[in-house]
Amino acid sequence: MAYRPNKGQDDARPALGAAYEKIDPVAPAKPAVPSAAPGALRLPIVGIS
Repeated sequence: MAYRPNKGQDDARPALGAAYEKIDPVAPAKPAVPSAAPGALRLPIVGIS
């Protein structure tokens, strides 16, 4: 997960010098790890209780 956009997507981050604004994380468009791999990013991430 990242807070910067994927290549070609609009940037939802506030401008430099603007007030703080919470933004949602961005899922990778082309993850480096295959989706079937044991270490793959699985969304949504659920807390363990």
